[in-house]
Amino acid sequence: VCVGLRELGLQPTDDQHMLLRVVALLAALSPPCVDAWFGSMTAVDVSPSPEQIATNAVFLGGYGALGFRDGLTLGFARGVHDPIQARALYLEDDHGQAFVTLVLDVVGVGNVIRDEIRSAASLATELPMERILVASTHTHAGPDLQGMWGGIETSYRSTVVQGAVAAISRAVATKTRVTLSVGSIETGDTLGRNRRGWDYVLNTTSVLLLRSTETATVVGAFASFPAHTTILGRSNMQASGDFAGYVCRAVEARLQAPAMWINGAVGDVSVVGHGGEGFDRLARYGEVAAEQIVAAILLHERPIPSDGRLDFEAVAYTQEITNLAFVAALALGVLDEYYETVPGSLATIQTIAARVRIGEELEIVTSPGESLTRNGKEHATLVALGATIMHSSGFLSTHANCLTLCAVLHWYRVIQRNQLLMQ
Repeated sequence: VCVGLRELGLQPTDDQHMLLRVVALLAALSPPCVDAWFGSMTAVDVSPSPEQIATNAVFLGGYGALGFRDGLTLGFARGVHDPIQARALYLEDDHGQAFVTLVLDVVGVGNVIRDEIRSAASLATELPMERILVASTHTHAGPDLQGMWGGIETSYRSTVVQGAVAAISRAVATKTRVTLSVGSIETGDTLGRNRRGWDYVLNTTSVLLLRSTETATVVGAFASFPAHTTILGRSNMQASGDFAGYVCRAVEARLQAPAMWINGAVGDVSVVGHGGEGFDRLARYGEVAAEQIVAAILLHERPIPSDGRLDFEAVAYTQEITNLAFVAALALGVLDEYYETVPGSLATIQTIAARVRIGEELEIVTSPGESLTRNGKEHATLVALGATIMHSSGFLSTHANCLTLCAVLHWYRVIQRNQLLMQ
């Protein structure tokens, strides 16, 4: 613990050395609360196969537009550097209230593919569609599931949908009794900074931890902090989860359990460097982020009591797309396989915002769009004092691709604020 604190720039005193050893021992030996929940976490590799790569029709999303990565270079993937994952978290309370969150290593997900996944997963698991949330890590090195950057070929689309449904189905099928706890730590500008020069950023690293009630071992970690998933630049032509995959693998190595990561209010938050370039920088960043996540657990973990309930609410509403590039692509029919607009409109889609409350200690809020810090801070003004929340905003019509922590008191006010702030 002390070594980890030094790497985070902290200098523990002698008294703190002893205290931290005790904290670490208790964390290792004692589950934080009695069993009250079912939960599980799974991952499925949905990377394009060599045959799919060879079609030159699996384009990378995030940079450029309409098939061109930098204005001159066609942006189809030349290979796969590290796995593109579909990761799923399933939670259920003692009253049968449940939901699942799927996180894909892509820049975003159009509402057609999103609902194709949700519909198939609902049939496979008997979960209502509205209880199935689809999110993305917003990596700019992942396959383009929105069509704006060239899209993906048909067989790979099937790979993604089938893999996503498999991840969700396995998470539901392998649920087990767990205890839940949540921890958070302020990270300053260690992982992200506001690129617009604003003097604030939602710089909290938070984690929801699942432990087996039978063995008290960790069986899942669901982490969040805001930073744009763009360490790899537009010159990269290899499919990659960017730092999202490296963070998950570094946390998994430390906890010996599955891990998931999702972004925060990230629209104006740039990633911070930690030495090296390209994939070497990804590895270093993943290690630094994993240290923050583990520190949040060891230093600030608190249980979600056994009498907690899981409350879920989802609201469907229409949202006009005002991004001129997307409006033009919609008008040209380029996005027809990825987006369904409201009948009679050119650039209005039906999307979803959702709120999940886990006991009194944690709330997860999702909203469409690439939220700016000011949007996340607006949501933070609506949170219950002392609660941790994972607020997640998605790219256009995904449920979520960014995650922040806050707890919402006035849910419908959030919907109204979103419609104003996303303009």
